[in-house]
Amino acid sequence: MNEATDFQRGWIERRALLVFAAAGAAPLLLPSRSRAAPADLSYATFLDRATEALDALLPAAGRAEQDAYVYAAAAQLRRLAGPPELVFNDKYKLDIKPTGKTKVFAVTVLRAKPGAIQPPHNHPLYSVATMGLTGEVRVRNFEPAGSAPPPYASRETFGLRETRAQVLRPGDISTLAPSRDNFHTFEAGPSGAVWIDISTPHGKEGAGDFSYLRLTPGEARGVGDVFEARWGLKD
Repeated sequence: MNEATDFQRGWIERRALLVFAAAGAAPLLLPSRSRAAPADLSYATFLDRATEALDALLPAAGRAEQDAYVYAAAAQLRRLAGPPELVFNDKYKLDIKPTGKTKVFAVTVLRAKPGAIQPPHNHPLYSVATMGLTGEVRVRNFEPAGSAPPPYASRETFGLRETRAQVLRPGDISTLAPSRDNFHTFEAGPSGAVWIDISTPHGKEGAGDFSYLRLTPGEARGVGDVFEARWGLKD
């Protein structure tokens, strides 16, 4: 199952590269620090250039086109010299700062104290490109296993398969799209972490309507295993 999934994802990524190249854009930079572009853009310049470049790739209705879009968003993030000056609230273990919104996407910077966790949550109809800025943060991604999850008000449990797990260091990228890896959770390392998101809706009805959830491991231990999930954070 995992080998087939990896093969399919590799095919999607190669197709996404072709779609992006056909749009006349610069070569994509996939999530590898060894291929990082110079981080030379101010925040204001980054917003302007990213908006223009990413707007040309919308509406990105299909899976390959959405992957092309989110990889392009990752490439734009790599050009960012740094986020705007921010003052984080020290009383919060996790401080979430919306820092910009264009006609195409929203930008958010998150600061987590050592060991702080952003609980698992979904991003329906959204693509998100996340880049580490300081410290280390572990990000895990999930997809529904079997049938679609129940409505948010439901107390029924449902299955989520862990699809990816990685540690983001400065310049490292994680992505999700509407059709894959659309649930994620973060846990900061021993020195804490700061990371930045570009979030883009690929539809209107239901976009942005997200929820946190609980995960119960059971026999599940990691990537490829199915966890029991339930909407909400309390029993």
